[in-house]
Amino acid sequence: MPTLKQLSHEVQRAFAFLAVFGFHLATETFSGGDSYRDGFWLTYVRGDTECRIDYTDMEFNATVAGVVIFGPGRHLQFSGNMFSREHLLACLPRLSEVVNNELSIQFDSAA
Repeated sequence: MPTLKQLSHEVQRAFAFLAVFGFHLATETFSGGDSYRDGFWLTYVRGDTECRIDYTDMEFNATVAGVVIFGPGRHLQFSGNMFSREHLLACLPRLSEVVNNELSIQFDSAA
């Protein structure tokens, strides 16, 4: 099973496309220990806009400017937003594709 630190680095690698939208990693934060309830938060910034990727309690969430891109009630092409560490690792290519597509739509419509 991957550690939270390993998983965080894999998420960062899978979401490297955020740089195309002008975001850069500002903070990487971990909770307590290494239990299934623990997790991490990645905060990317672009000017005054924040993109957060959270993985806690086995739930994966992504928000941009407070708008849920992937999470509870918004998990396009998935049955939900809960993933064990192993399953999250396996789903990262699809998750990053979904978030990339959503950001493309969001930023194209804002232009």
